[in-house]
Amino acid sequence: MFCPRCGKELPEAAGFCAACGSPAENQKNDTTPQVKKKNKTALTVSLVSVILALAVVAAGVVMIFVGGKKGTVTAVTNPDFELSDGLIIEIDSTNDVPDGYIGIDSASKLEKLGGNPSAKYILTKDIELDSSFETIKYFSGTLDGNGHIISGVKYTLIKEAEGAVIKNLGIRCDIDNDIAAIAREFSDGTLDNCYVTGTVRGNYGGGLISSCSSSVIKNCYNAAQVTAIDGTAGGLFYSLSDGCKVENCYNSGQVSSLTNGKSSHVYLGGIAAFCSRGSIIGCYNSGYICFTNYDSNFTDPAYSYYVACGIVGEADPTEGDSLKIAYCYNSGDVKGGLSFAITAAWTECAARVTVTDCYNTGEFKDNNSYGMAGCLYGGLGKVTSVKLRNCINATSSGKAALSNNSSDIENCYYIESHSRVTAVDALFSDVHALTLKQMKKEKSFDLDFDTAWQMGGDHPVFAYGSVDEIK
Repeated sequence: MFCPRCGKELPEAAGFCAACGSPAENQKNDTTPQVKKKNKTALTVSLVSVILALAVVAAGVVMIFVGGKKGTVTAVTNPDFELSDGLIIEIDSTNDVPDGYIGIDSASKLEKLGGNPSAKYILTKDIELDSSFETIKYFSGTLDGNGHIISGVKYTLIKEAEGAVIKNLGIRCDIDNDIAAIAREFSDGTLDNCYVTGTVRGNYGGGLISSCSSSVIKNCYNAAQVTAIDGTAGGLFYSLSDGCKVENCYNSGQVSSLTNGKSSHVYLGGIAAFCSRGSIIGCYNSGYICFTNYDSNFTDPAYSYYVACGIVGEADPTEGDSLKIAYCYNSGDVKGGLSFAITAAWTECAARVTVTDCYNTGEFKDNNSYGMAGCLYGGLGKVTSVKLRNCINATSSGKAALSNNSSDIENCYYIESHSRVTAVDALFSDVHALTLKQMKKEKSFDLDFDTAWQMGGDHPVFAYGSVDEIK
């Protein structure tokens, strides 16, 4: 018997999935997509949630079905809910070229996007690139992948995308000396229903896009392994700026830095390494976030900030800007010089960072874990602290349950056996230490169980399938 939500194999008598809290009764060991069920108090919506992955125990891999295609990627780590509108839902591809579009059915035609960068294009078949394919220098039009896959990608597909719409596209890549699979720079555009599998390896970067600004990113995911060589990396993005809106996206690939002590202040994040202004709503990370060769015995203070976070490595909004992270969770393990489940921020800008309705089930794999979110380089009592609202740390590890050097915390919960970093307990008057038994009961929490939350097996989980329900 398998969990209908996360695909984890369950004992025959199991009532709930221990990994994600989904009810397990009357579930069969099959691969039939399931309809997401909400609790009795949830709002009635017409929403079908498709199972993200199907467990293949013998092979130890997950088969992701996209647009009628399937590809093998590293198994995801117990996702707690499914996105409703991503490429995990089958797209009905068409061989017809709509009016106003140019059809693409070969690598040579794809390369011609640069010759007419403002036109509309649609893929009519899967495309395999070879080593002769050159990165498209500039693109400002529409590229509809039509549920197809571009494979054999060795370098970033597009150098600069400005005002572009890229949608319904899958990328299979093996990038060893570049910084992203889809675009190095993406501005004033829309990325919708796109995904990346394979590997991305460079000095820094992100699985989908390196530098993203003033754009809308929705229903996308990265399952590629992203590795920075002694540098900074994010699962989907290297950086987000200028009001980017990221919704219904996730990362399941490992994000790591091969750190050799040559760089200081290095950041890793499941969604992004940096974010200066915008919003990240309804997203999650299930990938392992880690510094591969991190040496905890570094004595030079210049190397003191090797930060690994489940969602954003460094939240750093400038004066007049703000960053909101809401309805997100981390279930991936995190290992760094400093580790946070959601994000970290410099003290000077932390007051402009709000983390609300988020939770963590990932394990911390180091001795310097600081729970959900917090500030870097600053003491408790400063007015510039991360705003932490309606958050739960349900992990079984970590020496700090909620935040480091952050006093602006309301209605948050953690397991009572854990410690927390604070100098003045009075500042935590609206923080609740619960027993494992209390964590399993709805009455222990003051959360929105009508719309956003429902009880899982061991703690509350999200009850919605699309962020449109709770925005």
